[in-house]
Amino acid sequence: MDDNNAFGEEVDLQVYPKAAVAYNMSNESFWQNSFLSKFWNVMKLRASWGKTGQFLPFVRNMTFTMPPFPGVPGNDKIKPEKITGIDAGFDAALFDERFGVEFSWFRENTKDALVLIPGSPVTGFGPQLRNFGEMQNDGIEVAMNASIIATPKLALSLRASMATLNNEVTKLNGTPPFTIGGFSFLPQRVEESKPAGVFRTTHPTGGNAFDTRLDFNPLPKRTGSVALNAILFRNLNLSVLGDWQTGGYSLNTGALLRAMDRMKPEIDRIPPGHNFTTALSVFIEKSDYFKLREIVARCQFHNVKYVRNLTLTASARNVYTFTGAETFDPELTDFGSTIVNIGGINIPALSPPRTFRLGVEVNY
Repeated sequence: MDDNNAFGEEVDLQVYPKAAVAYNMSNESFWQNSFLSKFWNVMKLRASWGKTGQFLPFVRNMTFTMPPFPGVPGNDKIKPEKITGIDAGFDAALFDERFGVEFSWFRENTKDALVLIPGSPVTGFGPQLRNFGEMQNDGIEVAMNASIIATPKLALSLRASMATLNNEVTKLNGTPPFTIGGFSFLPQRVEESKPAGVFRTTHPTGGNAFDTRLDFNPLPKRTGSVALNAILFRNLNLSVLGDWQTGGYSLNTGALLRAMDRMKPEIDRIPPGHNFTTALSVFIEKSDYFKLREIVARCQFHNVKYVRNLTLTASARNVYTFTGAETFDPELTDFGSTIVNIGGINIPALSPPRTFRLGVEVNY
């Protein structure tokens, strides 16, 4: 429960119940006496349900504030944001626990979501914090780890994970659709039955004609990582780390700016009879990538002459990016929204540098 006199008289005591349950089937006699126990060591089922809340800083309950002109109006009808979440899944281990799987399904429903909503331009006021409606997130999370080889002189292990995300604004509850990011000519919108921040884009349809659509979700639908670790000859350790995402879209801001300056080859993307405002879809690209994030090699020598332990380390960071995106880094997509960080607008900046390091550690 949560109560505070800073909430104001309009907000009552807030209740956030939670519950969780877990059942380890592999501890039961029927499991241990079955043929499954010969190779399936652990099977644990779990589920949880709960509510959480978010309230605004108390100063925003003021009737009117006026820091820089023209100021921001207060909102005496504002309520706490409430999130109801449910998840279910299992943890499993097989083959003497050399192979493990963790699986979770989740769904979160956000009610009375708190967002800074732009007001009418004629008022002269800035964005006002309001409760705008309901939003839903659901997906799955899967993690796998495997000890592929385990011998005194050679060991090889693998860990991989994947998560999916489906986001949808389910209700606006009377709030008109509004913009939370992007630009005046390419807004990222909050609209019913669409993901938050969906692009409102123009598509050329032939000749000078074009139509306007709500498409191109900036949120990646799938993300994941993979890590490989190997030990060779007992003293050489090699690790490799990569991560990836698919299913999202981003504005290639650099290409758009160059096209606006009529630079080639970017200007050639725009069909004849159009300009960038009527053919914005040609500058939105998939933000899929796989990044070989890090490679580390570490070799240890023991009882070397005059030295008790000698360790040599070599590493490379941001090794390589595999992507279909043209002329921009799809990972740099956090620019464009001052209200909610939804990504989708590429930052015209340099990618993280590729770095190499060598190290020597000596213990006498």
